[in-house]
Amino acid sequence: MVKKKDLRVETLRGIAIIMVVITHVIGGLKFETDCYWNYVASSLQFLRMPLFTVISGYVYAYKPVMTGNERMFIKGKARRLLITFALLTPLYFILRIVFPTNFTPDINDIVYVYVFPKAGLWYLQALFFIFVIILILEYKNVLSKFLPWLIISVFSFLLFFFYNSVPNAFSLRGTLYLLPYFLLGLGLNRFEKEFKNIHLNYLFLFVFITSFTLLQYNIHYLFGGNSSYHYKFSLIPVLSAITLILLLFQINFNNKMLSWLGNYSYSIFLYHVLFCISFRIVQSKLGIENPFILVAGCTLPGLIFPIVLEKSINKSAILKLLLLGKSNKKAKNRSIIINFEGA
Repeated sequence: MVKKKDLRVETLRGIAIIMVVITHVIGGLKFETDCYWNYVASSLQFLRMPLFTVISGYVYAYKPVMTGNERMFIKGKARRLLITFALLTPLYFILRIVFPTNFTPDINDIVYVYVFPKAGLWYLQALFFIFVIILILEYKNVLSKFLPWLIISVFSFLLFFFYNSVPNAFSLRGTLYLLPYFLLGLGLNRFEKEFKNIHLNYLFLFVFITSFTLLQYNIHYLFGGNSSYHYKFSLIPVLSAITLILLLFQINFNNKMLSWLGNYSYSIFLYHVLFCISFRIVQSKLGIENPFILVAGCTLPGLIFPIVLEKSINKSAILKLLLLGKSNKKAKNRSIIINFEGA
């Protein structure tokens, strides 16, 4: 039986991919440090990839790995994530050298692209490792009941604060960063009744308002000259992200345009960089300097053209496999997650 997609979740997915694209666009445009667009990008950093990962965990819970199906499960995730990762990682590495953004790598480092992936593709590698961890936890049957799930989730969030102690190889830091959010998404689906509590929602709202206010203060402090403050990996943005996501999943909000966009979020995530760079070059040649036009003129193509590209790729079985990680077999259940994300 094919499960109808949850338009509420697809809407959140659409919001998340817009945040991913616009923050990458702003970084590539290299505005002056005090430009308000940089402030916007920094304000979105705390939510974009956590939200994507929560959605991944949430939809995974609809169709979890089954006993005896572990090998097929991992093969499917490897196909979906790692084939495209292997092809696009060196390509985007070279693009970042030819068209510099806020970080330009050294060409000599190309031999390490799979060990230290950049340009957002680290998310594919990290998500694959997250699936491996989830497979082990499911095999041990420790995610089927609320209390064990809660203990493991809290423990994973505590591990997050040792982020800088983990070697930044094979996206291990990214795995540590996003695993708690995947577990949160899984729990929101699997233990839905436990979260439907009006008093809890009031608590989440209070914590979000407080932590988000502090987050904005800290971002302002960052732009005031304290460049050593890494707000992204502190308690404040974690609390902001968790509580806002918990609240978003309690709101029955759906939008057809956003959910349509969310349906193509994987392709947008993979290929928006190509079109954002192309239109940035065009705007530069035309002498456009207005920040709003620059951002909009790169963001919209970055959202739309990957959809056109996906439709073209889907016509070829081999391209569909290599460039999107899609199997040539028709899925029995099309409510599968964003098997990737992020930046």
